Order: sequence, then C-alpha cells, then structure tokens
Amino acid sequence: MDKDGDGFVKTARLSGPSKWWAVGYIPVGRGLRQGDPLSPLLFVLAEDTLSQGLNKLREIRETMPLTSAKGRILGKIPSIFVTIINKTKSKMFLGGMAQERRDHLHHILNIQIGALPEKYLGVPLIAGRITRVAVTPLLDKIRKRITAWKGKLLSFQGRRVLIQSVLSSIPVYNMGVYKWPSSVIKEAESIFRNFLWSGNPAIKKCVTVSWDKVCKPKEEGGLGIRRLRELNMALLMKLAWHVKYKEDDFAMFMRSKYFTRDNEPIEYYTKSSLWPGIGWALHEVTSRSQWLIGDGNKVDLWRDVWVGEQSIQQALQLSTTQLKNCRSKLSSIIHNGVWNIPPPLLVLLQHMGVDTENLPVIRQDERDCSVWKEDLKGNFSVS
Repeated sequence: MDKDGDGFVKTARLSGPSKWWAVGYIPVGRGLRQGDPLSPLLFVLAEDTLSQGLNKLREIRETMPLTSAKGRILGKIPSIFVTIINKTKSKMFLGGMAQERRDHLHHILNIQIGALPEKYLGVPLIAGRITRVAVTPLLDKIRKRITAWKGKLLSFQGRRVLIQSVLSSIPVYNMGVYKWPSSVIKEAESIFRNFLWSGNPAIKKCVTVSWDKVCKPKEEGGLGIRRLRELNMALLMKLAWHVKYKEDDFAMFMRSKYFTRDNEPIEYYTKSSLWPGIGWALHEVTSRSQWLIGDGNKVDLWRDVWVGEQSIQQALQLSTTQLKNCRSKLSSIIHNGVWNIPPPLLVLLQHMGVDTENLPVIRQDERDCSVWKEDLKGNFSVS
C-alpha cells in the first residue's frame, strides 16, 4: 500500500499456494473483495486519510466535490479538491448594474442570467416583501392533500393526527425563510379548522370550542395543534439566532448588510423578502438570550445583556442616537481575567439592582458565546 493509501482502493494483489511455495502476487483491478478480513482495518486507514484532508481544507477554507474510488485518494488536496460549477444548471442574479456590465459578466462566466421571481430548493426567491401571491401555491397544496383523503370516513382523532403530522408540515420549509402575511395564515388555519370539525375544508361547522383552546398543549386541555403564527415565529427565530450570533459567511454577510456599525438591526424599509422575517424575530431572540462571558471582545458593554435581565441601554431607556458614539466592548472593563469596573459604572449597575459582589465568572481563555435562557444547556432549538 502506498503512502497515499489509494493502492487498496484502486486495486488488490492476490497470492495463492502451490505444492511447495506461494505463487503471486497477481494484480487484480477494482480494489478489495467483499468479506476480506482486512477490509475494516483498511477502511479505518482510508477514513483517517480523508479526515486529515478535510481538516486541512477547513483550515484553508476551500471546497471540493467527492470523487469516485477509481481516482486518487481524497487526501491528495491539490489535484482533487477543486470546485466544479455546472454552468448549464446554474444561474446568476445581478442587480443594480448597467446592462453593458451584465452582458460582459455573462460573456466571461458563460452562466445564464436569471430574473426574479425564481424557485430555489422549493422556496421562491422574490424581490421585496412576501405577498399573498407568493405563498398561495402552498394553500392550494394543502387543499389538494385534503381532497385526496376521505375526510368524512376518518375519525375525529384521525383528522387531528393528519393536521398535526401532515398539513402543518407543508408550510414549514417556507416559513423557516419568510414571514407569512396574516391573511394567509388566517386562511390556512380556517382550512385546518373546517377539516377537523366537518371533514371538509370548505364546510364550516359551528362549534363551542374556540380555536385558541384547540391549539393549546394537551397538558393544558387542548389538542396540541400548533398555531401557524407561532410556528412561523419559532422557525424565523432559528434563522435570526444564526444571523445574530454565528460567525459563518452567511451570518457575517447578513450583519454587514442589515445591521448598523453598533450591531443593531436596521429599522428602515429595505427591498428584501428575507429580512422582514428575520427582523420580526430578532427582538424575541435578543430578549430570551444572554451572553456567557469569555474574553469580552464580542459583548457590547451598553447594548447587550451581560448581567441581570436588561442591558444598560434598556435600563436607562437610552435611544440609539444617545449611544451613537458608545462602542465599548465588555473587555474594556476586564483586566487579566478580573473585573475592573470604574466607580461611576459600578454605581450605575447597583442602581439597576445588580449584585456587584456576584458578577458573572469570566472565562478569560475562551470566547464569548450566546446562550438560550429557556434551555438548561443554553441551546436554541425548534421542535
């Protein structure tokens, strides 16, 4: 086996016994044979080589496609790890540039220029706010799904299960990206309600139980059907959490585009289909999360909640304009892993009701990280 570990992937060599000595080795193509006792060990060796290659890629921030076993082993980074773009299946979307430049880019890249609206991975890409027209196809899909069932032949419990497990899951993927209009959510829940009580989405049946009570958890006397508005909020909170606190390319791009220099979300209108939903959920994310103090380089001294239940800005009811030039990080009051709070700020914290004798423990050798208050492990999840 060579040092790259691809000899056992590409080929194998067999040796057979004769009357007095072994005969071989005879080269055989197409690699190991099924059931070979060496297979598990060689698989581990190949996995280790692949793992080292992937770790090296992560360090240099490269991407790659997987290759077949007929080629060289994936650990050979320079010759194998290249990004391949299928130009016939790709489109580029350009905005805010002259037609001459668009044509020039098309000539250089030889990639088709797309136009919005466009569907990508099942989600429509739209310029501007999401309107009723954009999500109406999902309502039609819900109606078609119900039409295929024999609603009147199903028991009440059976219809409840179908609403919970099937109908409520249809809009989940779209709701994880966009904020749905209230009128569409109201119509979707009307379909659910009619199907639950009458077995027909078009027939309304008068009942004495309110839909709010029906949608309460079973522990509180309801049927456990999720409200779509709350589902939409929860899914967008997951996206907002990612944008607010993560450090990957997507999160940093969104913050650079839709956040101010003070790391505050913009409040003015922008022609985006994605941002209205994220901005809608950001307040809930911020109010239910807090910082776990590390070196203090990521935490805003004035705007972030790093001690108590409020930020200094919230406690003093300071406007964004008043804090325009205040960009200090928490690290400015930490010295050698110990709190070094100026007396005026110490008095202010005491006035806020903070126990200054029991401030959060500083983990000087670690980075600041955000935690979800309502989870014992501090993790944010949607279930």
